[in-house]
Amino acid sequence: MAAVSSMQMLQSCMIQPHVIVVVATVVVVDVGCGILVVVEAPFQLSLSAVVGIENLKVINNPNNCGNTILHFASVKGNTNIILMLLKAGASVTSTDQDGNTPLHWAALNNQHEVVALLLYYGADVNILNKNGCSPLHEAILKNNIKVVEMVLNTINVYNAQINQQDSHSRTPLYMACEDGYHNLVELLLKSNVDVNMADKHGRTPLHMACRGGYTEIVQMLLQFKANVNMVDEYGKTPLHMACSEGYSATVLVLLQFKSDINVVDNCHSTPLHMACLRGHHNTVEVLLQSKADINVEDRYGRSPLHVACYSGHSSTVKVLLKFTADVNIKNKYNNTPLHLACYGKHSGIVEVLLKSTADVKVVNNKGDTPLHVACGNGGDADTVKILLQHKPDVNLKNKYNNTPLHLAVLQNNYDDQIHMDIKDCCQQTPFLLSLSEGHLGMVHMFVSKGADVNAVDKDGNNCLHHVLKRKLFHSESEEMDVLDEICSQLSLNKEDRLSAVAVACYLAEEGANFHHKNKKNRTPLDIICNSNLKEKLNRFVSIHLQCLLCKDNQATVKFYPCKHTVTCSNCYSKKKLKKCIFLGIKVVELEIIMCDHPLKTVDQSFQMLYKWLNRSATGECTVNLLRKALEEAECFYALDYLQENREFQYVIT
Repeated sequence: MAAVSSMQMLQSCMIQPHVIVVVATVVVVDVGCGILVVVEAPFQLSLSAVVGIENLKVINNPNNCGNTILHFASVKGNTNIILMLLKAGASVTSTDQDGNTPLHWAALNNQHEVVALLLYYGADVNILNKNGCSPLHEAILKNNIKVVEMVLNTINVYNAQINQQDSHSRTPLYMACEDGYHNLVELLLKSNVDVNMADKHGRTPLHMACRGGYTEIVQMLLQFKANVNMVDEYGKTPLHMACSEGYSATVLVLLQFKSDINVVDNCHSTPLHMACLRGHHNTVEVLLQSKADINVEDRYGRSPLHVACYSGHSSTVKVLLKFTADVNIKNKYNNTPLHLACYGKHSGIVEVLLKSTADVKVVNNKGDTPLHVACGNGGDADTVKILLQHKPDVNLKNKYNNTPLHLAVLQNNYDDQIHMDIKDCCQQTPFLLSLSEGHLGMVHMFVSKGADVNAVDKDGNNCLHHVLKRKLFHSESEEMDVLDEICSQLSLNKEDRLSAVAVACYLAEEGANFHHKNKKNRTPLDIICNSNLKEKLNRFVSIHLQCLLCKDNQATVKFYPCKHTVTCSNCYSKKKLKKCIFLGIKVVELEIIMCDHPLKTVDQSFQMLYKWLNRSATGECTVNLLRKALEEAECFYALDYLQENREFQYVIT
């Protein structure tokens, strides 16, 4: 519909009207294409174009959307025009394509006088459109208080069904409560509506008012005998709703009207659980002051503290602890709140719990401590660091025989230097801890991931001090041929491949310093009591691990990413080598390779192989020759790549 002040508007649109109906001071024009236009006087119009009042049979002809002239007129609210149309036979029951009658349109647009006129002429106040809405529903949705008031005042005359439900089973009261229309709720309640009529999910108007936090409406509903403990299909009461949304004032009103504070829903969650889940610490405090059960468990054995810790709500956790929540309570899987805080990677909450005497050594059904969880769940460095300061059992194995360190490495959580540098209260890194317990496989994984082999603990001991305090290391499934070679060089039996001496030499080849002195001024060699073995180690260091520049000290400085150990730190500080002696590749080229392929040793190996190949005589460069050269140069990463990459073999051959 369009409304204009003169026919010039029509003419400017270059539309030729072909049917014009005159009613008082208004002309209704059918301009074609199903469009009806209401033109108000004054207007200039040729009398030959005017069709008299006797042709008003067109008055009920709908446009393409099913709208009649009465639909459009009902929106404008001119009761004189409406009356003329009605007297001329306009239909009050005609519906548009959405099932709306002129009464729907009038109610939606707050035309209360038109509503009264249409009802007087027989309009059905209870007719539903395709959305299942009556004119009263439409008026409620738009907060059209005058229309609602008029309909309610004529209930006895027109038999309006004030508890009628729409297609979503919502009553007018339900809608008014859902949208917080205080005045409409008051009108409806005074008209004796059913205050407890629920929707298809079992939610009452009180549920909806609580979900919206409309405290005054909640109070009115309760004064009109709304059921304060009514449950929906999920077992949730209005108190659950208010707590879930954090409306503390609404919660107080519900409690004043004897709402069950410890009622459980279908998941056995109480209102306190809901408030903790959403982190509404003020609401939590209100509930606890009203004697809510602080340690109540849901279907999964979770207390409110479990829920708050897992959800990461620090302020809520502090409130619960202030009211003496059980900090070590276990759920059905034997997880404590500390476990769940670690699962959620909430390091701040972990710190709060530990200050409140949370047990750092407690185990769950899997045998996992909180440290297991923190290490195996994405490796939250901050959480691990906090736990280590409280002296957990770092070597405790769970039911799958994994220590926290196993889980950390298996989850690839030590790929960056921040994680590698984490130290416990004894200043031990994860690498040093793995050595102290003799986990050879773990040691090898840490070395391969770039652990600092010269890190020291609070007593100044490096990895070799720790190794040589042991006799044997645990056998691992991973083969380490380097240990057999070391045994051969030291004239040890093959059974000694897992001995502390063999492992120490392996670490020395990786750059660990045999000459480092701890705070007691003792080197790793000083720990060895067997003079024969000490002599063998000294000879091994002097022959295999000497600095290639000074020939006196042990070589500890590596080139990256090839990892060849070529010089001692003293010589390196005086004269930095420009290329790896074994590969002949310049330092800057190695740095570029490492920068272009971070943490991808296979790609790094390929680039080093390719550069070495380009520097070699191309005539006789075969795979076997390359392999032999790499073995002599001890380029183990490159050898691994050569063994696995057929495409590269094809390029060379």
